[in-house]
Amino acid sequence: MSQILGTKQRFFQPIRRKFSKGNCWKQSRTESVKISILKELLELDTVRLRGYKLSSWITGIPRSGHFASTNSVSRKHKAADVAHEKFSSESANNRISSGATLGSGQYFVDFYMGTPARKYSLIADTGSDLIWIQCYPCSKCYSQSNPIYYPNNSSSFSSVSCSAKQCFLVPAPPHDSCSSRFPTSCQYTYEYNDGSSTSGFLASETVTMISSSGERLKISNITFGCGLSNEGQTLHGSNGVLGLGQGPVSFASQLGDLYGSIFSYCLVDYLKATTDTSLLVFGDAKISQSLRNAIQYTPLLKNSFAETYYYVGIKHVRLNGRVLPIPSKLWQIDSAGYGGTIVDSGTTLTYFRKAAYSLIVAAFKRAITMPRVAPIQGLDLCFNVSADSGIKIPEFSILLEGDVLFQPPAENYLIDTALDVKCIAMQGVDSPLGSNTIGNLLQQNFHVEYDRSRARLGFVSANCSSSS
Repeated sequence: MSQILGTKQRFFQPIRRKFSKGNCWKQSRTESVKISILKELLELDTVRLRGYKLSSWITGIPRSGHFASTNSVSRKHKAADVAHEKFSSESANNRISSGATLGSGQYFVDFYMGTPARKYSLIADTGSDLIWIQCYPCSKCYSQSNPIYYPNNSSSFSSVSCSAKQCFLVPAPPHDSCSSRFPTSCQYTYEYNDGSSTSGFLASETVTMISSSGERLKISNITFGCGLSNEGQTLHGSNGVLGLGQGPVSFASQLGDLYGSIFSYCLVDYLKATTDTSLLVFGDAKISQSLRNAIQYTPLLKNSFAETYYYVGIKHVRLNGRVLPIPSKLWQIDSAGYGGTIVDSGTTLTYFRKAAYSLIVAAFKRAITMPRVAPIQGLDLCFNVSADSGIKIPEFSILLEGDVLFQPPAENYLIDTALDVKCIAMQGVDSPLGSNTIGNLLQQNFHVEYDRSRARLGFVSANCSSSS
């Protein structure tokens, strides 16, 4: 996430890079290069990944007591009430941009909420469910780039009662209670395994998006967390988090079938300026017919122990077309729900289980002849690329279930970390219970489609800067 505003601003001026056909690379230098952003990216990213648990990565106390029967509410969530009859036939858009210039490894979504609608910058996160935003009066809040949300300034704001069914879909704070005679607002505590957390109360609001024809679309009764006590380095610079997971309180789930249970994004180059934006689209994205014809789909796999995540199946990994000898069990979800591979927009690097990662690193070492340098900021495999001649970069690809090949360009997995130094943007997961995760760097300049109604994930290489 981005740094705390109000402290000394960190700037990152990237090394300009160019990959020509065949992944031969030549580097031109800038006058000054600072890598503060990389340090924050790795420190904040690693803990999150290694902390994945089967209970998603949310912890809290299940609600019980007088309204315990409500806890069995169906996980199939209804679409939010809508105030526009054309919604189902049009897609709805939100702008999405890289947070790199703010020191963040995340992508921020422009999210308009309240009446009148005001803009908030939320982290686009397919690895969690809750939508939440910092609210006034905040007892413990971090600095953010936009003004805080004031409930009293919105005529469409409404708190959610502790007896409402939505309240049983979020974890309760310690010693939580709810009176059947005098129900109060629904309190929640939502904790992430990287140490970040939000506590507050549930509420409902009207959200405004832009249709594919440019019309303003208002969606009422969206449930969200009004965060009064929020902390964690991974959150700084944002107003909160836009949960896009498969749980019932995520924004994607609350929209339900309103947009065909499909959403997609196209992540611009991470080091592009924040003025280079793309779109987070709900419904069928308006992409060219050539891109539409080229989309490949792989099945979304179910894991009943971790319903939030979007799992895909890896068949094997290749380097320069050669299949690496990685045991298939390292790609599979086991009977207890551990393992498997998650696609996550809220994780920056790509992570593999340790045994698979070791074999991938060994293959890169054999394939890249540049002199190696000491690990930088936790990245194990780094190279000195100061030679003037063109350098052949090995092609990395992943064969997914359905026999579809995901082949990202070299700049998605070999990143600049210092002048004349590049590192493989992957790390190993030490825990034997951990999952593999395809992070947002590897997804740069791909149109990625989450088709929940057909349980499939689609992708196609695209110029994301031109898709906005």
